[in-house]
Amino acid sequence: MRTTMYFSVGEWNNEMLFMAFVYAWISLDMLLTVSCLPISMRLCDPRVAATQCTIYMAISNFGISIGAFALSRVDSFGGLPSIFLVVGVGMAVALLLFARYPRRPEFYAALAANAAQLPHDDRLKPRID
Repeated sequence: MRTTMYFSVGEWNNEMLFMAFVYAWISLDMLLTVSCLPISMRLCDPRVAATQCTIYMAISNFGISIGAFALSRVDSFGGLPSIFLVVGVGMAVALLLFARYPRRPEFYAALAANAAQLPHDDRLKPRID
């Protein structure tokens, strides 16, 4: 979506492009919110779930404040098109930071050897929530 909006600056006066962008943005925001809320609750211990989930939600709301601050700074770099460019670069950097790279085969061989040496008790059943 960011790339499309960045490269279609000349078409921003087209009402259909604006409507498509808004509807796609609202749909993606809704899907992300619906999927993140249950995940946040499942990460919490039931004894402290309400407090911890409130903290998770407060942290996620920082994005609104940080986004407004970033918007004011990026707007001076070249207007609205530069905002889409900066957000795209930021997402690419975030993807690179959070990407998991596979480790060498020696690591997995040592991990398997250590796991075989661990004591095992068939009476203990894994807890599945």
